[in-house]
Amino acid sequence: GYLVSWQLLHTSPQAVTQLSQLMGSGSRLYLGNTDASIWTDMIKPTAGPPLRIGHQDELIEYNDEKDGKLYAKAQPISYTPWLAVIALPEKNILEGIQSIIPWILLFGVVLMVIGILAARIVSNDITKPLTQLTNAARTMPEGEQLTIDIPGNDELSLLATAFNRMTGQIYMMWHDLEQKVQDRTWQLERANKELDAFSYSVSHDLRTPLRAI
Repeated sequence: GYLVSWQLLHTSPQAVTQLSQLMGSGSRLYLGNTDASIWTDMIKPTAGPPLRIGHQDELIEYNDEKDGKLYAKAQPISYTPWLAVIALPEKNILEGIQSIIPWILLFGVVLMVIGILAARIVSNDITKPLTQLTNAARTMPEGEQLTIDIPGNDELSLLATAFNRMTGQIYMMWHDLEQKVQDRTWQLERANKELDAFSYSVSHDLRTPLRAI
């Protein structure tokens, strides 16, 4: 023989609405058997999503006259021949996305402005020392000793230190060369004066014999 027990489940539209709100705005909950021949919305029999047999784990896309396009996902209920399906309208999904699009755009604009300012600051930190080095290199042939002060321990500060050392050496070499030129000029002037005196002495000493001759 068989022992058959029936249990009638009672629910209300308010309970279904509260459950739907917990799952998401505008969501629908369906219960059906595995062959998709019987569906209920927990209140009355209804037409469920077009579920394909053997493809319960796939995402279901279908159109509804009331809510338009819907996305549904089925989940088998363990140890029973039943399925639970949750369906969400596309417009409700996009509504949440569209509500945050202005914030995303605003956040993107803020990030872009911050990036431009940061790039400008970094560019100034790089181009200003390079401009100083370029101007100093242009004035080097004029015999001026210039020092570039670039604080920090980065590549530009090391380059400025090497540049200052190089300009100091060049200035010392230029100063020594100028001093040598002055010394050689003084020696040449002295030699010229001595040569003039010698010429005058020779001409004076030869004047008497020539006069006698």
